[in-house]
Amino acid sequence: MKGAPTCSGCHGGHDVQPATAAASRVGWRNVATTCGRCHKQVAADYLESVHGKAFKAGNPDMPTCETCHPEHPRAQRVGVAQRGVVATCISCHEDPGIQERYAIPADRLASYLGSYHGAATHLGYSRTANCASCHGVHNILPSRDPRSMINPVNLPETCGKCHPGVNENVTRGSVHILPTRENASLLYYLNLGFRWFTFSIIGALLGHIALDLFGRWRRMATHA
Repeated sequence: MKGAPTCSGCHGGHDVQPATAAASRVGWRNVATTCGRCHKQVAADYLESVHGKAFKAGNPDMPTCETCHPEHPRAQRVGVAQRGVVATCISCHEDPGIQERYAIPADRLASYLGSYHGAATHLGYSRTANCASCHGVHNILPSRDPRSMINPVNLPETCGKCHPGVNENVTRGSVHILPTRENASLLYYLNLGFRWFTFSIIGALLGHIALDLFGRWRRMATHA
């Protein structure tokens, strides 16, 4: 395709450097500038995001373009295709070392997978909300930032992309939550009750099937 990047477009011509070299065009220090030559607005959004600001400050833990968009097919990462977004995000956010260094909550993946959105995504559905649906893509910002998609003021619009008609009531509940007796007793007992109810229904159904089979066996034995 005309205008598509070539090897030299990313790696350079006679000045090719290993990706680990400080001068490398595809090293973590320079890859945003390299990609930004074509993707100007994307680079601008990224550099203003929470990741981009830390990257500009020289933090090597921050994701860059290639972290989320692995270029070469041999890369083992799945990237940000619809079903790969969660795996890409948790590669950092579920890393114990990163969680400890930046005080990142450790229950985000578990709470997401415990939700309808997470369960549906785990089962392979591609139309359910993932990390990027709520937090943004290149413009990820802290919730306290008024421009953030997850700022309480903006949540009705964010959720409204999939759920038209939602209002400010959507901001009253917690999102990433693992219900316990201490932090959400009502949700905890509702969840517990629903589980027992489900198991009871399944148990009753299996019992009904067992009794029916037993009755059929007795009738067959009587007429044998």
